[in-house]
Amino acid sequence: MLSKKLKPMWTKFKNLELLQKSFLGIVFLYAIIALFYFLNRSPGGDEMLFISDLELIKNKGWIRAIEKNISIPYMLLVYPISLILKNYIALRLVNLLLLVLLFVYFAKRKNTFELSFYGYLLFFISTVGYFYFGTNDALFFIGLIIYLNEVNQLQKNNKWYGTIAIIALLIAFFTRKLIFVFFPILIFSWYILYKKNGFKSINIKIVVLVLTFFLGLNFPSFLNKGNISYDLKNPPKNIKATWVQRQYLAQLMVNEGSLPNNNHPSWEKTDAYLTENGENSLPKRTIDGIFFDINLTVKEFFKEIYSCMFYGFRQLGLILFIPLFFLIKDVLKTKRLNVSLMIPICLLLMISVFSLIIISFMETRWLAPVFILTIVYFSDLQKEKVWNTNLITANYTVLLFLSLYGIFSLWTKF
Repeated sequence: MLSKKLKPMWTKFKNLELLQKSFLGIVFLYAIIALFYFLNRSPGGDEMLFISDLELIKNKGWIRAIEKNISIPYMLLVYPISLILKNYIALRLVNLLLLVLLFVYFAKRKNTFELSFYGYLLFFISTVGYFYFGTNDALFFIGLIIYLNEVNQLQKNNKWYGTIAIIALLIAFFTRKLIFVFFPILIFSWYILYKKNGFKSINIKIVVLVLTFFLGLNFPSFLNKGNISYDLKNPPKNIKATWVQRQYLAQLMVNEGSLPNNNHPSWEKTDAYLTENGENSLPKRTIDGIFFDINLTVKEFFKEIYSCMFYGFRQLGLILFIPLFFLIKDVLKTKRLNVSLMIPICLLLMISVFSLIIISFMETRWLAPVFILTIVYFSDLQKEKVWNTNLITANYTVLLFLSLYGIFSLWTKF
């Protein structure tokens, strides 16, 4: 028989164990429904760009496609499968295989994860859905996740798979131009590598070989446009406006109430605005947009921070807020940034960077690498029993209800 003192503790433990099993069961059902829903959708949106890039390769050849600009690493993976299956199926199948690779990586990496970690990860993937879309997001995100996770393991345990990490970073670098926005946390990671002598464990010959391979494949793009080949969404022909100008005008119109939120004006309307108000009436580049109207930039910065927290909560539950609270508490206590809090620092930094540079419609999918790494961080500390039982119980409860909501939302769309 348990003593009276131990009985409440045992009851709390049993309740938490039951809650965990309930969450894992519901999230597994959620994952199956999300898998079928997203993979059975008709191709659309950004998928059409990659479908057209595949067609260009098949009809005009690789050199012509690279001159035009494509995502080379992603197309290398998809192209062979697209010779057997329909283009959009090949795109989605590659992303599904990449997801399996991510789970295998975490399992083989032997991180101190409990089963709850994979539940958290499945919940996130099922909620956002975009890992199942036929775009290069999955390859780009997973490359960054592997690299940053390895750096985090180095600063924690003084051990990392340096060559694998750098190759993953190179793949991400040549996959999407978005990599340049992540430079603040990349610089931070290189500082950690320098302090921990991480560069010594890298096989330079293999890294140079991989780098040379990708540079060689980009040679037609270097000759034709003088830059790396990245997927490119060009405006329609005869349109003078840039994507940045269209997005900036969208936010101006949303603020004045003439356009619903999360929408864009037509290209023609953007050109008409420039004709009426002058070609310098809208910023042409992202960096120009930051300084174009400082008052608007500051206003939108705080709006985007709120948006990140709101939609981030839907995707992560309390996992988003607890590490940030942990970071702020530590900074207030020590009056400095602790490198051991690498992941919360990266999370806060990237939320701030995207909120600053994106004046309109920041998409939280761009934060996927730091969101998933936050799951890693939270799960590590859960395993180490840093979080108390009440906090873990609250997190399971929130994610359980969000999973049920997600199941209901997807089920009604079938």
